[in-house]
Amino acid sequence: MHKRVLPTCWPARIFVFLSLAFGSIIIFANPPLRGPDEIAHFLRIHSYVRGELLPITEINARKGTFVNPGLYNQLYFFKTAGEVFARSTEERMRYGHIMAEYSRLANIQNDETEQTSMFAPFAGTEGYNPVAYIPYIVRKLAICSSSIFPACCS
Repeated sequence: MHKRVLPTCWPARIFVFLSLAFGSIIIFANPPLRGPDEIAHFLRIHSYVRGELLPITEINARKGTFVNPGLYNQLYFFKTAGEVFARSTEERMRYGHIMAEYSRLANIQNDETEQTSMFAPFAGTEGYNPVAYIPYIVRKLAICSSSIFPACCS
């Protein structure tokens, strides 16, 4: 009589399958920059890519970095849109409405030549260990070094 023994890799396969299944669902349920601190994490990664390993700016006891007005406006749009989206669930606002509004605003050309950089606070992420950001830093460096999206790195 032989006992059937499950291979030792079986739990790992179940874990990978469940991770992919639930992770995929979460990706679609939680659109980009929708979390309460996503913008702060993005700013931290942006500062690392620009070589700012430690926060170089502090205004009113808040640490942060200076970004160009175009990036600041985009981040402010998504921060505000996330708050509007959260409040408007009973009004049936959808993510597509927000992206349509973003596309409309993106088509408006602003002359940024005379605008100065704007302060964007890290909102507490300055205390996070930089090691957690390494995959994102590598990805952003790869995007910045490509000739496809060089404007996203200024």
